[in-house]
Amino acid sequence: MPDTSPYRLPAAPRGTGRRRGLTRRTALVAAPVLGLGLLTACDLPGIDDGEPDDAGATPAADADTEADLAVVAEAIDAVEPVAAQVAAAVAAAPDLAPGLSGLADLHTAHLDDLRAADAGSAPSSSPSTTATGVPPAAATDPATLLAAVRQAEVGLAAALADLAVDCRSGALARLLAMMAAGIDQQLAAGAGAA
Repeated sequence: MPDTSPYRLPAAPRGTGRRRGLTRRTALVAAPVLGLGLLTACDLPGIDDGEPDDAGATPAADADTEADLAVVAEAIDAVEPVAAQVAAAVAAAPDLAPGLSGLADLHTAHLDDLRAADAGSAPSSSPSTTATGVPPAAATDPATLLAAVRQAEVGLAAALADLAVDCRSGALARLLAMMAAGIDQQLAAGAGAA
């Protein structure tokens, strides 16, 4: 017997389920989110609003650039004495030239890259002592020269890796890290070995 109770609602047809679409709750949540999205999109790079994109440069950006220029100057000051030490070792013992040519070429390329990154800085003066504190003319024994070069190169690689951590610019950090890795590769390949 069918239920004919006056309090029972008729069953809904199959497949209608819950209605999807814009509801009051969706509208209340979406309106503020869309409004914030529109407000934050007002000054995107590439949108021609009549002002240059760098008009909003902050003092923090200038400080980052200055900090990176200081890191570049430190890197140049670290590479130059070691490059001079390699050149002095080759001058004191010409038989070392084939084994140290990779390091010499590497330092030349590194200095070129660093000077290009810091085009405004004045070049550092040539140091009168090597990175280990020994004047280049003091040692003439090839084994002693190689040991001193190797020690200086290990110290330089560590210094460049440390400077890479201090960078604000990702590109400069990668450059310094690659320089440290290049020195480590040269040392692993036998450059500066007795």
